[in-house]
Amino acid sequence: MSQKLQFKIRLDEDLHEKIKQAAAQSGRSVNAEIVLRLEQSVAASVPADSIISAEQARLLADKAIADGYNLLLRECMNEINESARAGHSQADIIVDSVRWSPRYEAEVVEPVLEQIRSLGYAALLKEHPKKHYRVIHIQF
Repeated sequence: MSQKLQFKIRLDEDLHEKIKQAAAQSGRSVNAEIVLRLEQSVAASVPADSIISAEQARLLADKAIADGYNLLLRECMNEINESARAGHSQADIIVDSVRWSPRYEAEVVEPVLEQIRSLGYAALLKEHPKKHYRVIHIQF
């Protein structure tokens, strides 16, 4: 638990009165009202270097999708190689549920499955029956 620090501040009488009124209306102490407002102010402040335009956000999302395709394909190929070297005839790759979205499925997972199938593998996307994630199942 963090230690509570105490310090004095100087306020104009008008501001102090407004805070007292707001505290009374919300059922908080003056101290609790000031702390709440400071926390909200700090939480609401966004560093200028983290603000991006809608166009920049779209470009970033597009890059994430392209990177996702390459990463997932590489992961599938590595798992196939490792499984084959171990004498297995199938491989399962867990698809990261954190990144899952309809766009991720359409623009990353489905193209990866198509690429794997074009190489002669049987590949399908399965829902794990007891857990909440998807698995790319590849047979060779």
